[in-house]
Amino acid sequence: MIWCDEPLDSAEPLEQAADALVRAVGAARRLSVVISASSVWVWLPGDASGFTEEDLARVAPTTSARISLGRPGHDLAGFRRSHLDAVATQRLLMRLASPSRVAHYQEVQMAALLTHDLAAAEEFVHETLGDLATADEEVRRTVAAFVREQFNTSRTAERLFTHRNTVIRRLARADDLLPRPLASHAVAVAAALDIVRLRGGL
Repeated sequence: MIWCDEPLDSAEPLEQAADALVRAVGAARRLSVVISASSVWVWLPGDASGFTEEDLARVAPTTSARISLGRPGHDLAGFRRSHLDAVATQRLLMRLASPSRVAHYQEVQMAALLTHDLAAAEEFVHETLGDLATADEEVRRTVAAFVREQFNTSRTAERLFTHRNTVIRRLARADDLLPRPLASHAVAVAAALDIVRLRGGL
């Protein structure tokens, strides 16, 4: 799904974003359905799972459009599921007032499930992260990368382009800030940090 937050005078921003996706996937064609003056549904014969905000900025630097992407699928069932994924992703971004320009369902699925009740989601973030929720961005980013890298400090350091000892110090700082040690509830911490990230705080 491609949309803009504000009503548009022309469909050019949507077309620019759609063309960027087509080029990124290497598709020869696309199926588009105009939903309103500021949104369009787009299906591509390819996998756009690697498409990022950086790709959108590089290929279509002037567009104000945003993109939510569903999982790739096959046949009618896959077509429908991919569409519903994209709609759920868009709703999540709007619900959280997220500044993200490109979002993939696979990356936000847990956050989507956790934020249907925003008050409960806020409570979850507060109880899970404690003071880490408002800590230095580098510390939060390091924890998120550490979980993604399956608790390997060397790979985390490589991902963040920093020294392993720096990663270890930041993780120690995170443990000081968390209500419970990271090792005892890493999945919950990662999910809470994902909500913080989507809201523009990471």
